Amino acid sequence: MIRRCGPTFLFPATLCLALVSLLCASATAQSDNGAIAGEITIARASFPPDRIEITLQTRGITVTQVWTDDEGKFIFHDLPPNLYHVIVKDEKYEYYEEYVKVNPHTSPINILTIRLTPKSAVSTNKSPAATGENPYLADLAEYKKHFPGKVLKEFEKGVKCQADGKSNDAVRHFQASLKLAPNFYPAHNNLGTVYLSQTNFAAAQEEFEAVLRLKQSDTQAYFNLSNVFLLTGRYDDSFRMVNEGLRRQPSSALGQFLLGSVYDRMGKLPEAERALHDALLIDPSLSRAYLALVNLYVREKRTTDAIGELKFFLKSFPADPLAPKAQQVLSRLEGSAPRSRTP
Repeated sequence: MIRRCGPTFLFPATLCLALVSLLCASATAQSDNGAIAGEITIARASFPPDRIEITLQTRGITVTQVWTDDEGKFIFHDLPPNLYHVIVKDEKYEYYEEYVKVNPHTSPINILTIRLTPKSAVSTNKSPAATGENPYLADLAEYKKHFPGKVLKEFEKGVKCQADGKSNDAVRHFQASLKLAPNFYPAHNNLGTVYLSQTNFAAAQEEFEAVLRLKQSDTQAYFNLSNVFLLTGRYDDSFRMVNEGLRRQPSSALGQFLLGSVYDRMGKLPEAERALHDALLIDPSLSRAYLALVNLYVREKRTTDAIGELKFFLKSFPADPLAPKAQQVLSRLEGSAPRSRTP
């Protein structure tokens, strides 16, 4: 399995001191910008035998590329505040990526450690007990090995009904699938989303919690539960769930969007704005995040900012179902905005 994201760890004190001393001059001279520094290690080894190229991107655009030194250390200097994407794509190792938020006002140096897995060392017989995941749920091929064909047929019928808007039929098929295989967590997940669309929040919560009992690492289930709690006014629980999801997948645009929505309901508007911007940095096509920013700016009486977001939304998503309503709001805001007087 390709490793998509890796965790961030603190370095040993000696390495931290070395990196801090390395950055000292630039950090003082460029206090408005930050840096990303780190070290690459190799599974079952220490530092890499060869230098490795590391790419830094933002919004899908490459900012710069650097090579590690002989001990696997690297540094990106003089970075303006932003959400950055650190990528290692080397033919000898499994693909690695990690998102890093640079905010020099809170932390001038972001320290990472990247642990790469050689492709030849990847095991195809990983023990499910080591990951805590359901051993039967790796992919469709695994489903077919461990679940009767009728389970999958009922599930696929449910998926089709759900796509066609036939919610009651979808519920019936997902329930039939689970009656045959109670541990088939995709059916629990889809059943929960149908219940959510029907505003049956208690039933949706029960299904998403069932997913987590079967697969504790399922990021989407945490986000789905966060959404249930958000819609039912349980903001502390929603905040806890979305952070559990983001801890496992910090690069999730949906997760950042939910976090911004929770902050907004809690009245923490600066935090909400930052999270919504982070969501759009990860996925600029997340149209609802622009509208969430509009609502936030209107509440803060930042009419100019709200108008700017609405114009961008209408230009980028003219066919969106909410575009007519957005146009109405834009016309109203433009009509109420103060106009400059001609002398």
